[in-house]
Amino acid sequence: MNNFSLPPDVIFIVQFSIMMLVNILVAYWYVIPWLRRVSIKDALTPMLLLHVTRVIGLVFIVSAVTDPTLPKGIATTAALGDFAAAMLSLLALAMVRKGVKGANVMVIIANIVGIADLLTVAIWGSLMPVTFPSFQLGAAWFIPTFIGPTMMVSHGLMLWRVLARPKHD
Repeated sequence: MNNFSLPPDVIFIVQFSIMMLVNILVAYWYVIPWLRRVSIKDALTPMLLLHVTRVIGLVFIVSAVTDPTLPKGIATTAALGDFAAAMLSLLALAMVRKGVKGANVMVIIANIVGIADLLTVAIWGSLMPVTFPSFQLGAAWFIPTFIGPTMMVSHGLMLWRVLARPKHD
């Protein structure tokens, strides 16, 4: 019989921190060298596709999945922020793939909205009287602990790639 347990807050912080570290290392060792070699179109396409998957954040407003006591304000903000970021990323993707003038501006806008969503929910979650990990999130637990760090790092990579253009672009 195993009686070992950790508070959800500790597990949450450990998972989030390790995922941030893993994403930063993958970016540093593999993604950044690749981004330096490819065209902006080829660089942005997979990262924008990744951000279109943020539609998964809509799960925060599915009562059968997340804790019904999770404050509706944070659940709705997280869900709609992710959805907005996903749709803006999809629009930016279409513009980048078609070579539309202003595509890079749309990429920046999509990133600003995506970062604002992540920061808003993170700050709101940290200010709640009961910590975010204390709620029963079900499968949605993996959004802030696994997907969130990936999105944060890829936002930085996209902005870096758009704003610090290599010579061959």
